[in-house]
Amino acid sequence: MQYPSPSSPFQHDHHAPEEEWQALVHSATAACRQRVAAVADAHAEALADRFYAVMMAHPRAGAFLAHDVVHERLRASMARWIREVYGDRPGEVATIVAHQRHVGEVHARIQLPINLVTRGARTLKRAMAERLTAACADPAEAQEAERYAGHLMDLAQELMSEAYLRNTQRGARTDEAYRLFSLGQNMSVERERQRSVLLEWGQELL
Repeated sequence: MQYPSPSSPFQHDHHAPEEEWQALVHSATAACRQRVAAVADAHAEALADRFYAVMMAHPRAGAFLAHDVVHERLRASMARWIREVYGDRPGEVATIVAHQRHVGEVHARIQLPINLVTRGARTLKRAMAERLTAACADPAEAQEAERYAGHLMDLAQELMSEAYLRNTQRGARTDEAYRLFSLGQNMSVERERQRSVLLEWGQELL
């Protein structure tokens, strides 16, 4: 089994994310991909529960995760996302990549701290590794599957982080433009006020 090295195509910045994901998928054997996909499909809900249990225990994450919302909507969305990232569907790479970007943009809009996002990814990688170890009788197969699953999560995280940063920078530029506009407006108002005060003072003096 040959895993992508630091010089492998899917890690080069000049390649499109879709190409990187495809290269990663094709770097693994069909048996490895199917093994990872099967474990993710069987344990998606349990992995989602593990993810939110860890996140809800974090003091800063609680503000973003209301209990009723987690159980009604976010848990199901997380389970679908787990099946998407770990699924063996090479023909849907473009859709998968686009979804990772969308998730990153949503995180930026709600101003979810990036360290919480990476903490969640670390939680899922550890939980997935545990289940792959339990599902594989051969330690070599388990190691192979864990490394491939880890690469998938890392690439998904990279795509989300890129979109997060781009959206955050765009928002910062918008805020700065509005601040400068407001400053200009305030200066105009202040100038007119000072002119009025000066005129009134001149009239009184005369």
